[in-house]
Amino acid sequence: MKKTGAALLCLLVTGCIDFRKDLEDFCARTGRCVPDGGSAGGSTAGGTGGSTAGGTGGSTAGGSGGGGGAGGATSGGSGGGAMFTCTKEACQVFATDRNKKIWSIGGSSPNDVWFGAGQALFRFDGTTFANRQDNPSPSGQHYGVASTAPDDVWLSGTDYTSVWRYNGLDWRSRKVDAGDYSYSIYARTRDDAYMVASSDLFHWDGDAGTWEHIYTNPTDDYFYDLQSAPGQPVWGVADVQVYRIENDLSVAVELPPIDPSNSLVAVSVSPSGHVWAVGSRLGVFHRDLDGGWDKLEVDVGATSFATLVGVWARSDDDVWMAGEYGTFLHWRRDAGFTSRSVDLFDAGIDLNTVHFQDIWGMGNDMWLGGTTGETGNFGEYDGGVAVHFLLP
Repeated sequence: MKKTGAALLCLLVTGCIDFRKDLEDFCARTGRCVPDGGSAGGSTAGGTGGSTAGGTGGSTAGGSGGGGGAGGATSGGSGGGAMFTCTKEACQVFATDRNKKIWSIGGSSPNDVWFGAGQALFRFDGTTFANRQDNPSPSGQHYGVASTAPDDVWLSGTDYTSVWRYNGLDWRSRKVDAGDYSYSIYARTRDDAYMVASSDLFHWDGDAGTWEHIYTNPTDDYFYDLQSAPGQPVWGVADVQVYRIENDLSVAVELPPIDPSNSLVAVSVSPSGHVWAVGSRLGVFHRDLDGGWDKLEVDVGATSFATLVGVWARSDDDVWMAGEYGTFLHWRRDAGFTSRSVDLFDAGIDLNTVHFQDIWGMGNDMWLGGTTGETGNFGEYDGGVAVHFLLP
């Protein structure tokens, strides 16, 4: 959606992960997770293992082991207490290689989360974080991803003439005369989707089966993000302005109190219609239901020149933001800002080398995605990272 080592993270581990290959020791040392007791498996799927006694495996898939869960008839449980109930910090971390930088996240549920990446596409199904071998554009950068259901997924990015759509079986090109990169795509329903491409806005007409051009930014500024919430207008950001797209596809422009030398990069809408926009130099802007915009000052430890590249308004009173240099912020109406960067990884990670590119959440599940280890060449990174949180 946005542009801005093996020793770093463990790969593809089910459940809350062991940052140091010994999760029980990790939990005891940091107090970051609480063991559960495990449950018995059924006839199809094995039970979830706890920290002491593993779940009993089912006839098809083995239970996830606790202190050595019993495996099932087909696949054994993962050993060593891999399943833990997380409290407030990252419970899963996945790393990708250099060519697979994670740019965007979208999903229809916590068990259907897609990650648009450089030359790759990933999906989390509630259990496994997998590199999709059916990536429709293996040489492209996937800056936008949206999903309304496991069999309805949109993918946009550096394919100038195509937006890709997944129907549960295969990907099909949906031609669009965009002419430039698409940095964001948003889908309300199967027949109602929106996409940006440079300074243009497009709408998917499900009845006609075509993309319709609905707006060109008169300032020629690039659109970087589109988001909404059920029953709310679709909102977009470009440079210092915010754009409201109504149901009749008319577009209204609003101007938050932002320094004209800065810019907006991401937007989110709470369930009741509060709008949050974030951007350069820790810029955070909030639109109340009365239509007025306010600028919020970030008053906690964070790199002042960092750009915030993702925002998720979980509720009117609970908002999460992430961006460059490992910046990870939480805002609550009753407590203001807190920095949560230290909750991301165990010791030994240089947060200055982590640049988050997107944030997505639903219910108690939240994901961050981004790039790690900038090489020194502008826009080049050693790899990608996805971080999963289970919130209270």
